[in-house]
Amino acid sequence: MKLENFDYHFKIRKSHEQALNLAVIYKNLAYGNFDKSKLSNIFKFDVEIFSTEGYLSKLTQMIGNSIEKQEDKLNQICVTLQNRWANYRNEYINIISKALDVDFKTDIINHLYCYLQLTPINELDLVDDSIYLNANKNEDEIFKSFIILLTKKLLLNRWRLYTEWDFNTDFDSKNKMFMFADIAIDAIFSNTELSKICKNPSYKYFYNITNEGENVMDQFSKLYKTTKLNDFFDKVYMFVYRNYQNLLQFKHYLY
Repeated sequence: MKLENFDYHFKIRKSHEQALNLAVIYKNLAYGNFDKSKLSNIFKFDVEIFSTEGYLSKLTQMIGNSIEKQEDKLNQICVTLQNRWANYRNEYINIISKALDVDFKTDIINHLYCYLQLTPINELDLVDDSIYLNANKNEDEIFKSFIILLTKKLLLNRWRLYTEWDFNTDFDSKNKMFMFADIAIDAIFSNTELSKICKNPSYKYFYNITNEGENVMDQFSKLYKTTKLNDFFDKVYMFVYRNYQNLLQFKHYLY
């Protein structure tokens, strides 16, 4: 499908899928290097439910009830996002085509699906080509998150053309891939008209990291402007590869 004809259909994510998603996130956080006292704050409910029998059914019912109560509101958000994307689409295509040195008006990309979820996180699923948006935020914040995740997807697709990277890969490789994208995406936003949408699209933890005495984001933003795109990709990924163990302390940023 050509990106110039590409359209999104914003939908509400099914309750059982949200429940499974919550369970996976909880497992990753609970057994990782993370302050467990913060889990209830993240999930917005008592996480002791994960210790009870039949917790997936309970979660599904709980989320289903919340969706039912907010269905009109959620459907209206979907309509608003669809309209905003339709109005911004052509401008976005021009910006991202120049930024990633790819003519997205002729190149074919996979079809993505975009879902609102009550889970208080934003996610990009590269394997299923899906974007999941936190419906608890206001419409401006949701649309901003959508543009950030869409750009991250296209950035990784562009990198894939260069490296032939396999998105179906092991956990550490996926971590490195997302860390690469989280650093590289900042340079794209800060050096293009996308800065009008968001000035700091990455996770806040990355803005405090230094490399050779210089802030990482500032360093790679300058590099993006002064070198070829593939060379920029190489430098960013090599930084992630060499510093992976140190960067793991921020792994909970994905949630």
